[in-house]
Amino acid sequence: MSGIKDNLKIERESISVPIIRFDANASEAVVSKAPPVYQKVINDAKKYMNMAGALYIASEVMPFDVPSENYKRVKYDAEAKKILKTFTHPQPIPVIYNHNDGTDPWMSMEGKPDVAGRVLSNAVAEGIYGVPTVFCGQMITDKESIDRIQSMIDYTQSISYMPKAYVCEECGMDGTSDDCAHYPGQIIKDKNGKERRVVFTTIPNYAAELSFVLVPGYRNARVVAMEQNNAGGAPVTGIKAISYYNKKVQEVVNFDNKEVVQETGTTETVNEN
Repeated sequence: MSGIKDNLKIERESISVPIIRFDANASEAVVSKAPPVYQKVINDAKKYMNMAGALYIASEVMPFDVPSENYKRVKYDAEAKKILKTFTHPQPIPVIYNHNDGTDPWMSMEGKPDVAGRVLSNAVAEGIYGVPTVFCGQMITDKESIDRIQSMIDYTQSISYMPKAYVCEECGMDGTSDDCAHYPGQIIKDKNGKERRVVFTTIPNYAAELSFVLVPGYRNARVVAMEQNNAGGAPVTGIKAISYYNKKVQEVVNFDNKEVVQETGTTETVNEN
């Protein structure tokens, strides 16, 4: 329990960090301290589609191995690696608002969601917690959304994904079965009377969307950098900060040696907010 509280404290202290710019308004002093993965996912997004006038943003989306405020976590293993491809394949997932994907008649706005843009790239690198973390590069084309992001009205984000299964970390059983007597966040006591929260491991299937929300399940899930593309759609090599990126990109931490988790099945969309 204390470990989770410590993690949340880290998130709240880090949330006040300003969004780093990688365009004509970039500060070389700030850029020089930015983790290289920020620029990497923005550049990769521009390589996917370079649109004049679009705002390209990098977001720290989800740390692996760390419980969210919903007391669920995704472990970084072979199953988790498979979900990374689904951010952009078979098509780039949308960037929307409040997980309004247009499928729920009680939430849909005139039958369709407000789409801000698309996720065009992702990478795994060390995040705030010092663990493998998903970073996403997004192309934002909606003009109102661009203004809201640049003014930090839209700042924190939440990932929605379809899970294959939940595994209870207390009993090791399928968290959706009647045989498991636990639920995420349940307070239980050990033999010494010390309280702790029940955590479920989520085995992910595929990513569904990213959403701007007010209170994400991971408090550090937020926009960390942005780059306003100029009217001419200039190539990435013309960016002021590219020299720093070229020097530092090789330093991005690569986490590729983990174990495989056995596949099972379930049908519930997880919104980490």
